[in-house]
Amino acid sequence: MTEPSKKKHLPVVGNPEPERAVPASHWVWVLLGGVVIVSVWVPMALIALFLGNKVVAIIASFTGTSSVHSFALMAPRALLVLLSFAFACAIGGAAIGRFADRARRTDPGLSGTVSVCLVLLLAALGHALRPLIVGAVVAVCLMSIAFPLASLGGRWGRKRRAQEDD
Repeated sequence: MTEPSKKKHLPVVGNPEPERAVPASHWVWVLLGGVVIVSVWVPMALIALFLGNKVVAIIASFTGTSSVHSFALMAPRALLVLLSFAFACAIGGAAIGRFADRARRTDPGLSGTVSVCLVLLLAALGHALRPLIVGAVVAVCLMSIAFPLASLGGRWGRKRRAQEDD
């Protein structure tokens, strides 16, 4: 008889229960969700800014306004960027709800909050949050969007996971 091999074996991809899998901490999923949200949002924000500039050009041609600081010209850009961030938060929350092993209900929302902190850190490093009132308004707007929509995406991801498990 041959004796059992003392080599470590890699887990089989289709194996439903890995032999000695270490469950990931909740904070690992929160940080991963924050990174997913930021990495999804950056290209979407660039597309939103491009579309916003096209909308602004159309509005400026109708109204004759050429001032860059006009509310009518700033609002479409800001709205499109906020919508892209909301969509990215929902996608990141859905990824956590779908793929996290034992995620708590607050983990997707916390990942949205982490993504806002990452975005604000990067914006502050680039001096984009000046004057201070602009930075405060941006932070409040992003925070008010991030937690609820990432939580909603997490709920949708958990529902998808439950449907696939049945």
